[in-house]
Amino acid sequence: MIDKNGKLPRVKQALFADAVGTTVGSMLGTSTVTTYVESASGVAEGGRTGLTALSTAGMFALALFFAPIFLMVPGAATAPALILVGSFMLSPILKINFDDYTESIPVFLTVIMMPLAYSIAEGIVFGMLSYVLLKLLTGKHKEVSLVMYILALLFLAKFFF
Repeated sequence: MIDKNGKLPRVKQALFADAVGTTVGSMLGTSTVTTYVESASGVAEGGRTGLTALSTAGMFALALFFAPIFLMVPGAATAPALILVGSFMLSPILKINFDDYTESIPVFLTVIMMPLAYSIAEGIVFGMLSYVLLKLLTGKHKEVSLVMYILALLFLAKFFF
């Protein structure tokens, strides 16, 4: 997907569509991480035109009508499938530089906080805050982008206000 200059073509349109989905989703009470995950899954499977996103939206809309039936299935029946999906999601951990503790500790804290906080979003917030804090404390503050500093401040404000 990267061109000869190392840039993603038409990335502005994709990010704008994702931003709109995130904004509308958050106004409707969903986790903002969800739209990214759905978009990334569609692109990973070869979706390029937005039809994958529309198909996913249609399936979610259809699922609303079947929600009472799905609620009849006990949590114990869905747990094995969720464990399998979770194991598939762990494969990117292999690409982490475990020799750099300012990279590996935030990853560990992110992964462990998701089940402890019962929230993917809270786990990501905790990981991002620990990443910025560790980079600051170890003198690697130049490795952190301005956006990460701003997000860390906003997340801290969320916790205190």
